[in-house]
Amino acid sequence: EPALALEKFEEAKRLEPDNVLVLENIARLNIHSKSCGKASEELKPVLKLNPYRQNALVLMLKAFECSGDLAEAEKFYTKNRRALEAGDPQILITRGRWLLSKGRAEEALKTISKAIETDAGYPEAYYWRWKILISMDQVAIAESEKYLSICQSPQPRVLRKYKKTPQLCAEVAAVREYI
Repeated sequence: EPALALEKFEEAKRLEPDNVLVLENIARLNIHSKSCGKASEELKPVLKLNPYRQNALVLMLKAFECSGDLAEAEKFYTKNRRALEAGDPQILITRGRWLLSKGRAEEALKTISKAIETDAGYPEAYYWRWKILISMDQVAIAESEKYLSICQSPQPRVLRKYKKTPQLCAEVAAVREYI
């Protein structure tokens, strides 16, 4: 229950206002509930304490994306590119999504493929590869099957590994419909 979790994290924040883990979790829950502005406000003090903190950078990027402010997201990405791309497939997926939104499908496909090379078990990489291929009027059965195989009954280790993805496996119904 995200609302209950948010309530508990808010309580923890009152007790420890500078606890970066608490602030990151509040931001994550706000992104999940589409409270994008609140998420970025929670992350500002975290990034002030440590401007290279990987989780905070990823979450801030997701907060910009959540709010639909792709121009600000692009500036943030460019400024923090080196730290962001340090082996995190989520960043590559976010980048691929931006490229797709700008009509640069070929470049987006290469970026998403790099995310799969980085972590072949990350389901969202297969979802976005599927989405890009569909936008290019190409067949994407292998991608949809891989996404569904990971998401239909995710193993606990998968859930733990990708817990920082606010909407993990959220598109199962749409992909299932495609097949």
